[in-house]
Amino acid sequence: MNQWHYTAKGQPQGPISETALLELFHKGQLEPDALVWREGMPGWEPAQTALSKLLTSSPPPLPTPLVQGATIPVHPSMRDGEIDLGRLFSESWRRFKTHGGIGLLAYILNGSVFFCSLIVLAMGLILFTYFFKSILGEDNSAGKIVEQNMGVAVFILWWLFIVPPLGAGQSFFFIETARGRDNLMNLFGGFSRKMIPLILVYVIKITFIIMGCFLLLIPGIYLAIAYIYAESLVIDQNLGFWEALELSRKTVHRNWLQMFVLVLIPIPIAVSGLAFCCFGYYLTLPLAMFMFMFLLAEGYRQLFPQFQKPAE
Repeated sequence: MNQWHYTAKGQPQGPISETALLELFHKGQLEPDALVWREGMPGWEPAQTALSKLLTSSPPPLPTPLVQGATIPVHPSMRDGEIDLGRLFSESWRRFKTHGGIGLLAYILNGSVFFCSLIVLAMGLILFTYFFKSILGEDNSAGKIVEQNMGVAVFILWWLFIVPPLGAGQSFFFIETARGRDNLMNLFGGFSRKMIPLILVYVIKITFIIMGCFLLLIPGIYLAIAYIYAESLVIDQNLGFWEALELSRKTVHRNWLQMFVLVLIPIPIAVSGLAFCCFGYYLTLPLAMFMFMFLLAEGYRQLFPQFQKPAE
C-alpha cells in the first residue's frame, strides 16, 4: 500500500497509509493546503489537490443519485459529514482574518442591492399606479384599490423575486470564499436558471416553518434549522427544489443540536447593541450577521464534504 508523507505546522510527518491520510483529511486534522507526497509524485502538492486526483482515479460507487452532482467523487470516509464546533470556529476565524475585507465588501454590496431593489420596485409601482389612475380617472374604484394595496404588492414582489436569489447568492459567495474563490459575481449567481427552484425552496421552506410554528413552536424551530442549507444546495449543486430541501433536512438532522448552537451565536453580538440606547443595534446586527456568514459557510463544508471543490 502507498505510504504518504505530509506536513503539519510546517513540519514533515509520516509515512502513513493512504486510509489514515484520508481519515486525517476528513476529520480536519489535515488542512486542505497542507503539503503531501508519496513515491511516484514529482513533488509536494496541497492535500486537497492530491486527494482529489486520488479519488478521481478510483471512484467508489455513488451512495445515492443526489451525489451525482458532486464535484469530487465521494470516498467512503467522506460520505457522512459531521459538525465539529471547535474546528468550525477556528476555521471560520482563520478565514475571517484572511478574507474579512472582501467579505465585508460583499456583505455591504449585497445589502445595498437588497435596499436599492426595494426602492426601485416601489418607484416602479408608484409610476404604474399613477398611469393606471390617469387612464381610469381619479374616482375609479379599481384605481383606489391598486393604490391602497401598492405597499403589499411591492413587498410580495420583492420577497418573491429578489430575496431568494440575493440571499442564496450571498451564501454562495461565502461558501466559495471558504474554498479559496472570492469572486464578487457569485453574489448574483441566483439570478440565473436556478432562480425558479430557489424561489420554490424559499416559499416552501417559509410555509413549512410558519405551519410548524402555528401547530407547535418546536416543529417550526426544527425546520428553520433543518432547511438552512437548502438554497445553498440549489445554487451550488444544481439540485431540484425538493431534493435540496430533503438533503438539507436529512443531513442537518444528524447534527441538529450543533447547528442550533451555531445559529444562536450571533444573537448576543446583535443584542449587545441595545445597551447603547438601541442605536448600537444597527451596527451590531450587521456585524453579527457578517460573522455568521463565515460560520455558516464552514458548516456547509463540514456537512457536505462530498461537494467541496478544490481551488483552481
